[in-house]
Amino acid sequence: MNYRNFIAALFLLILASCSNKLPNPNDVKILQDDQKKPLVIPQNASNDYKTKPSFAKAFDLIQKMETLQKSFDLKYIDFYAQNAYIQNSRKYPDGRVRIMQISPQYLRKLAKESIDTIKDRKDYSSYSDLVFASEGKHVRVAAKRFSNFKKYTSPISWLIGLDKASQKWQILEEISESKPF
Repeated sequence: MNYRNFIAALFLLILASCSNKLPNPNDVKILQDDQKKPLVIPQNASNDYKTKPSFAKAFDLIQKMETLQKSFDLKYIDFYAQNAYIQNSRKYPDGRVRIMQISPQYLRKLAKESIDTIKDRKDYSSYSDLVFASEGKHVRVAAKRFSNFKKYTSPISWLIGLDKASQKWQILEEISESKPF
């Protein structure tokens, strides 16, 4: 077993210890560098969400999500489309990077199982320096995310738009970076 596979297996065991069983392979995937989607910082972006109605809708969704996260209300998870693409690149101090893709269903499950720990730690995120750009019929939002618990800032990008299945404005894609605890 090579080192990267060992780390992936170790991560899955840690997840299993938190949730009492191993995740379904469709719920959590460890990606190779060439499989990841880039974290998009839109070119020609606007920091004024009032310039377009679609930007205002995206801004409103992010504000509501942040408010719900800060009050530890799991309804924020409902802002993710059922088939949303969620990817996180965890950057370690020694330079290693682990890239994970998580299903929205597994995100919901983990949040529900760990809400008491999240509350105890006051573990929520705040978003700043939001910029908006049109991406087809959708809106790309890039921001800085501050982890209240871990006390660091990292980039995050969302693709927000009308989800065909729910007919609601939802997060269709989230690509983020994080640091280990």
